[in-house]
Amino acid sequence: MDSLVPKYTNQTLRISNDLMKISELLPVECGHTPVTLIEGIYCICDSINNGDVDDSSSDQYMQLIDDVAINLKGLPLYYHIQLLRQFTNNYFENILKIQSKRRNLRIVERVTTDMINESKQVLQNIKKCLSPFELLYLYADSIIDNKITASPHQYDDFMEIKDHIATQKDVVLTFLDKYEKLYGDALKKEAQKYAKA
Repeated sequence: MDSLVPKYTNQTLRISNDLMKISELLPVECGHTPVTLIEGIYCICDSINNGDVDDSSSDQYMQLIDDVAINLKGLPLYYHIQLLRQFTNNYFENILKIQSKRRNLRIVERVTTDMINESKQVLQNIKKCLSPFELLYLYADSIIDNKITASPHQYDDFMEIKDHIATQKDVVLTFLDKYEKLYGDALKKEAQKYAKA
């Protein structure tokens, strides 16, 4: 794996820097502050997927979004794990400027288990592993869009983590640990194959 590190280090750093620049613009784009971690990830992924739907985003924001989208596509999924970990820690340290405190481990466990189960279902349906960024986006989107069809515990748990900013760090980092444990070896092999191509 050491041979892959130099190849993707610059790309990962560039994406990380662009994500932090985007994060500084999110309060203006979202119209409020603070923008929580999960809300920030959701907004970034939504902008990547849908562009500037209402033509209200700044040119700087959309240029950064375009750059991140292009660079993420060229980055093997194995590196998305570390990128999201780094982004999560940087977001809490530099944007939110709060220390995360373990809140409710039961909810962290339930939410991350739901997210992993959703990742397994996506893999089974489309025969493709998605980026952890995409999975966080899809999880939040499914709860937001399907309040009625989401199970009561899913909706309640999502609303609790949405309202407790500090818990979000535990949710994302725990999810990444589970995601890496489940998919890490296969994604690592894929990254090695991709690097040799």
